[in-house]
Amino acid sequence: MTEYCDDTPLTILANVTSLLTFLLGILASYLTFYTLTRNALSEIEILKIDLDSTRAQLHSVLDCCSSEACLAPVKIHDPDGMLGKSIAALDSVLTILYQDLERLQEQHRETGKGWWRTEEVLMRLRWVSKRKQISGRMLRISALKMEVHVGLMSLLLRKMAAQDQAIYSQYERTSNQDQDGLDLPRKA
Repeated sequence: MTEYCDDTPLTILANVTSLLTFLLGILASYLTFYTLTRNALSEIEILKIDLDSTRAQLHSVLDCCSSEACLAPVKIHDPDGMLGKSIAALDSVLTILYQDLERLQEQHRETGKGWWRTEEVLMRLRWVSKRKQISGRMLRISALKMEVHVGLMSLLLRKMAAQDQAIYSQYERTSNQDQDGLDLPRKA
C-alpha cells in the first residue's frame, strides 16, 4: 500500500520557512561570534595599554607618597596603612592581569591555520571565555582604583588638617610674641 503526503502548499511553505529561519539563526550566531572575536589581538593590546597607564599612575602615587615634598610622612597620616594595602592589592591584580594578557596575546600570534581553521576556531572560543574573565578582573581593578582614590583623598585631608593645625599654632605663637613685644616695660 502506498501512502502519499497530504500536505498542502501552505504547510510545505511553512516548513521551508522554519528551516530557513533556523539556518539564518545559526548564521547570525556564527557572524556574531566571528565579529566578537575577530579583533582579539587589538583588544588585548588596548587592554595592555590601559593597564600600563594605570600602573604608571599608581607608581606616581607611590613616588608622591614616599617623597618628602608631597604626602610624606604617610605613616603619620595613614596609621592603618590602608592606602598602602590598597595600592599593593591593585598592583598585584594589575601585574597578574598583564602577564595573562601577554600569554594570551602570544597564543593568538602562534595560532596557525588547521583543517577548516579548527585551531583558529578553538582560539576564538578560548578568547570568548577569557574575555568574560578579563572583564570581571577589570571590574575588580576599577573597584581597587576607587579604594586607592579614597585613600589618597583621606591622606590629603589628614595632611591638610595637620598643616592647618601647624599654621594655626605658628600664628598663635607669633601673635603672642607680638603682643608681648607691644607691652612696653614700665620704668620704676
